[in-house]
Amino acid sequence: VSGQAYRDLDFSITPENAFYTADRALAGVEYSANRRLTLRGGTQGGRDTYDIPVNGIKREDSFQFTSVGWSYATRRIRGGFDVGYFDRTSTIQVDEQDGIRLLVHLSFTP
Repeated sequence: VSGQAYRDLDFSITPENAFYTADRALAGVEYSANRRLTLRGGTQGGRDTYDIPVNGIKREDSFQFTSVGWSYATRRIRGGFDVGYFDRTSTIQVDEQDGIRLLVHLSFTP
């Protein structure tokens, strides 16, 4: 079982705002089914706050992502998948981006 909370300053591609403040909280659980296979599940939520108002509106995005997945390890490679539902709300008009997401994990140890 694990949990995290953090606050970070991230860069933005929005022309009016060069950066935003990211607040995040994560909770997860992992189960080692055997020496190589790990099953996992978790949820994370967060808020992105932009400092400069655009058209008189101060932008704030909130999101939540809940997922389940697995990973498999060999001697030098670890890989796996997570599938979950992503939900986002914003104080400004943005493209709809809610829905099911698939994450691919891959790492290599030389």
